[in-house]
Amino acid sequence: AETLESVEDVIDLMERMFLDFTIKMKGQREERYSKPIVRVLSFIEQNLSEELSVSILASHAFVSPNYLCKLFKKETGQTIALYIQAKRIDEAAKMLQFTDYSILDISLFLQFRNQSYFTRIFRERMQITPGKYRRLRMSSVRG
Repeated sequence: AETLESVEDVIDLMERMFLDFTIKMKGQREERYSKPIVRVLSFIEQNLSEELSVSILASHAFVSPNYLCKLFKKETGQTIALYIQAKRIDEAAKMLQFTDYSILDISLFLQFRNQSYFTRIFRERMQITPGKYRRLRMSSVRG
């Protein structure tokens, strides 16, 4: 058993657990999805702060944009746009909890067109505004 004596120890443990989980999920993903979709999912995760279009993703996966859209929907059950949006909101939640970046900076970093749009999408997905999410998470971390 590991003894956690500081906030840094807890954060370090959480990072290691997240990395282990990510590696395990990546293995499962590669078994479930075709090569083009595995490439696209990985590319999306590594480039959430960049512009991501179907054309860019299709060229990375070596398929046509039209084929990629159909294949992505068939294999994941959702559109590329909604998948990217969900991943960006998940990343925003982490940034709100673990950084001091402003909501505006986070929204722009993750390629949302403005803070108002980001707040609306965040609230739709998380059932809470980004500001309230941050306050709740910060108060739970502080104890």
